[in-house]
Amino acid sequence: MSRKFVQGFYEMINCQICEKECKSWRSLSRHIQEHHKEHTSQTYFDTFLSTSNPCCLECDKSIVNFRGIREGYVRFCSKKCSCTYNRRSQSQDIEKEKLFRERLGNSVSNTWKEKELDGTAKIIREKISNTCKITNSKLTDEERRDKYGWLHKLSEEERQDFINNVMKKTGYHTWKETVSDEELKDFYDKRGRSIAASKLGLTREEYLLQLDNLPEKEKYYKEVWLMTEQTYRTHWQVIDPERKRGQNYHLDHIYSVITGYFNQIDPDIIASIHNLQILPAEENMKKHHRCQINIDTLMEKYYGT
Repeated sequence: MSRKFVQGFYEMINCQICEKECKSWRSLSRHIQEHHKEHTSQTYFDTFLSTSNPCCLECDKSIVNFRGIREGYVRFCSKKCSCTYNRRSQSQDIEKEKLFRERLGNSVSNTWKEKELDGTAKIIREKISNTCKITNSKLTDEERRDKYGWLHKLSEEERQDFINNVMKKTGYHTWKETVSDEELKDFYDKRGRSIAASKLGLTREEYLLQLDNLPEKEKYYKEVWLMTEQTYRTHWQVIDPERKRGQNYHLDHIYSVITGYFNQIDPDIIASIHNLQILPAEENMKKHHRCQINIDTLMEKYYGT
C-alpha cells in the first residue's frame, strides 16, 4: 500500500468514493471519517483496497486484526502462528537453521548458568511445579484424560504403529539396545533413586543418606513405595486408565514387596510399571503377600528380553 515517489514528491492518494486527492493515508482516513460516515477505515479497505480474504497465513482462520487503512490486516492471528510459520520457513534453509540452533542453545545455556548461580533457577522450577500441581488438581478425570491421554485416543492400529515406528526407534529405546546388562541396571538404579529424591525435594546424595539412617526393611519398603507412586503418576493411563484407585480399589504389586525384600530384588523393578495393577480392595486383602508372577517373568518384562 506504499505510495510512489514521483519527481521529488509522493503521489497523491485518491478517495475511491469521491475521487478527492489526499496527501497521505492518514489524511485519507480522516477524510473518510468526516465525509463518508457510512464507512470506517476497515470497511473502506475491505471494499476498495483488499485483494484477498483477511486470514492467518499459518492456520487459515479469518480471525486476524485490522492494523490500519495503509497496512490492512496483520498476517497472523497469534504469536504462536507467527512463530510456527517463521520457524518452518527458516528451517528450510539448512545454514540458517544450524546457526539459529547454535545461537539459541548457547543463549539458553548461558542464561540458566547465571540463574543457577544466583539461585533463581530453583525458584523458577518450584513455581512451575506448584502451578502444574494446582492446575492439574482442578481437572476432572475426563479433562485429565483429554489433556494427557492423547495416545489412548488413537485406534489400536494407530497406537501400535506409533509405538513400533516412533517410540521404539528413538531415545531410550534405541540406547537400550546398545548397552550391557550391567550398564542398564546401573541406569535404572540411578534413575529410580533420583526420581524418589526429587519427589522429596532432596538431592540424590541427601536421599541416600536419609535412607542409610533407616532399618534395612523399612528403608526398602519406603524406597519401593516412593518409586511406585512416581511410576503410577507417570503411567496411570496404562495401569489405571479408569482412575479407580481409592478406597475400593488398591494399587497392587503383582510380585509382592516383602518377597522382593527377602530375595533382594532392586526396588526399581518391584515399583516398575510391569509389576503394578489395580485390584478390588477385597481381592487385594485376600492376596496378602502372595505373588501372582514369578521373578523370571518379571525380569523378562522389565528388561524387555
